[in-house]
Amino acid sequence: AAAPIMFNDTTMVPLRFLSDMLGKQIIWDEITRTVFVDSEKTYNELLKTHEYTYLANVKPSIDKANAYVENGLLYEARDELSYIDNALLTEFELNFVNSLRNSVEEKITDYETSMIVSSVMYITNVRESASLRALPDENSSLLKNIPFENAVGFVRNSENGYSRVEHNGMYGYVKTQYLRDTKPATNVTQVLYVTNVESGLNLRTSPYENSKVITTISLDSAVGYIEDLGEFYRVEYQGLYGFVKAQYLTKNAPQKTVVDILYVGKVENEVNLRKSPNSNSGVITTIPLGNAVGFIANANWEFAKVEYNGKYGFVNRAYLVPYRTVVKNAAQAKSRAVTTIGRYSGTRQECWGPYNDDGMPYYWVDFYGTNNDFLYSVKVWADGDVTW
Repeated sequence: AAAPIMFNDTTMVPLRFLSDMLGKQIIWDEITRTVFVDSEKTYNELLKTHEYTYLANVKPSIDKANAYVENGLLYEARDELSYIDNALLTEFELNFVNSLRNSVEEKITDYETSMIVSSVMYITNVRESASLRALPDENSSLLKNIPFENAVGFVRNSENGYSRVEHNGMYGYVKTQYLRDTKPATNVTQVLYVTNVESGLNLRTSPYENSKVITTISLDSAVGYIEDLGEFYRVEYQGLYGFVKAQYLTKNAPQKTVVDILYVGKVENEVNLRKSPNSNSGVITTIPLGNAVGFIANANWEFAKVEYNGKYGFVNRAYLVPYRTVVKNAAQAKSRAVTTIGRYSGTRQECWGPYNDDGMPYYWVDFYGTNNDFLYSVKVWADGDVTW
């Protein structure tokens, strides 16, 4: 048992210990925080009083409902107040509880109203995105960023130049100046073509120079024109919608008429067919040595526009020649010479080169007889021609 203690010059002894020693009944009431010693009758009378009933059955629900409201749990607060039996209340207490109920209902109505979307609007006048904030204040918490031209559900105008909106299930506030009620245009009215670029034209997420790049459109590619925004056009390209610099689009379709046939030469294996007349642009395909291409026009001092197997692109002009390369190395040159000379080819051949004559490579092939005596030499050209 707990030992007695001194408190304010008074000896305090454990009440339950003392009651048990004296054989007295002890009752603790949590509601009134009262100890009853050998007073069961008095305790039972207390249980019948209105004050006790209120403290035991009403006040806990009121306290819990207020706690729910403070934590934004309005529906839980409504349920808790519905558990209170009006028959247990005095007129004053009933008025108080009903006032609390009405306050909760008003808050629920405000909350539900704040979730009703009245129209659809779109993000505008931003470079990349608009900030969705928890409160109508630029210093409040940032919930997310809503990309340019995304649709939002408009709820109502708020304070400080903000509007309450919904985006993908999240509610918050954006600046009203970043909203417009017209849907972004998507109808293509004409076809334009990319021009005057070296490595390609950037398709951007918004009509600003430094906005995010969606993809890069190669020279001569067709785009669907939608809307003129001044420096930028809104366009469609292969199912993607975005913005490109207006100065790099033309109504004139790119030239595709083949005016001459040239051949890939002066390379070991193959040459790249590129998307733009620039050595850093993307490669469409490769063209093997000796293959023919349709020459269309010179794109610049370094590249020519060509057609190859139905594909249009750009090839370095240095690797295009007016002849088909048949002889690609010394072994092929020697074989070509022997086949051409036939039975007069002697017993041994030596090959020298390649050399170059006005842009066309050639090889010297020397023939020797049975006694290793020199017979004659021939020229074997890259196009397969053999001359004495």
